[in-house]
Amino acid sequence: MAPPTHTELIQDALITLLDGAKGSTRQSIWKCIKTKYPEMDTPLIYRNFIVRLKKLAENPMSGVQKHPSNDQRFCLEEKLRRKIVYNKKHGKPTTRKIFPTEATMKPMSKQKVAKEAKEQQKQSKKKASASKKGNTGKAGKKGKSGKG
Repeated sequence: MAPPTHTELIQDALITLLDGAKGSTRQSIWKCIKTKYPEMDTPLIYRNFIVRLKKLAENPMSGVQKHPSNDQRFCLEEKLRRKIVYNKKHGKPTTRKIFPTEATMKPMSKQKVAKEAKEQQKQSKKKASASKKGNTGKAGKKGKSGKG
């Protein structure tokens, strides 16, 4: 099994902490990650963690946001937090799959890109065949008119 990404680590820590409306500090999120994954406690991973946490807070699709009154705290979106609380209360598994991530978003965008590429190829083929038909018809007419 591959090691979890920084995004998954942060999301997992926020689910574990679930500090409610007040949110969790960067230090408490890192401490939670260190206790779950002791091999991740290196200075390089910590720097990457800080950068990823800031980027997650800036991305509206991530489900992670800065606390409105305190920029030093990070929390889950209210709707997402309620969903997690409901799942925990009813004994349902709470996993990282509830977050929209790059892994869940890429196949759709790849499909769209592939679809657009196919459409462009069809259009270019139509243009090429139309120009070929037009050129052969003109050349044929010129040749006929020159002979007659």
